Amino acid sequence: MLDAQTVYSWWKQWVAIGNNSKYLQAFRPVGGDNIGDGSLAPMYFFLLNGWRIRPYDADHVLTVSYNIYVDGGGNPYVATLGTHQVLVQSKVSDTPVFQLAGGSVLTDEEHNQLMALPDESVIANTVLDEIA
Repeated sequence: MLDAQTVYSWWKQWVAIGNNSKYLQAFRPVGGDNIGDGSLAPMYFFLLNGWRIRPYDADHVLTVSYNIYVDGGGNPYVATLGTHQVLVQSKVSDTPVFQLAGGSVLTDEEHNQLMALPDESVIANTVLDEIA
């Protein structure tokens, strides 16, 4: 399963490497606002500037959690480069998914997982492409 929030985190880390910040912005996140009772609004991730997600180049099912869309509409996924068939399943949320606990949204472990750079094999499985 691919988590859209993790892909967003990878992109932020990628932008900080070398001169990658020269490329147009790929994401616009919204959500996470406190909506009362210790709940936060669900996160939505909008792809911008022609960026799309290209699945791993093999026959498989790609399940994506969280809400990921193209700003202005369209398909956030593009075909593999080969002749493989990929079924994309999205697990979206329209209800609050985060609970505030003890004044912190994430545990230390969750924070460290989001901030950790993925290993190269994980990045190789799904690529974020900028489409001209």
